[in-house]
Amino acid sequence: MSRSTISTSEGATATSLRHAIIVKVLAVVGAILLLVRTGAHFLGYEQRLGLTELLWSGVGLLIIMAVVAVVLSIALTQLTDAIDELTVSMQRLADGDLSAHVPSLARNDEIG
Repeated sequence: MSRSTISTSEGATATSLRHAIIVKVLAVVGAILLLVRTGAHFLGYEQRLGLTELLWSGVGLLIIMAVVAVVLSIALTQLTDAIDELTVSMQRLADGDLSAHVPSLARNDEIG
């Protein structure tokens, strides 16, 4: 079943859920970065490492955050799309359409 057959409200809910999860993960990672920088300041690493090294460490952590966000987005998209398709199929079955195709039967995870 294609994504276009999923109703707009269900698709919007799945998309907003993905965005909310990504925003929360990035907020947690940002808080961790702040704690690391604060800890480095209090332990005196800021003076020992120098500002350049500390900034490059921050750039490295931002790259890691970006990779995590992309991987998380892809994983959430695959999961929520499968659940959206399954929801549409189950709704058709509940409405009495016994010829409705049930997607993801071949999957070897919790969805299938």
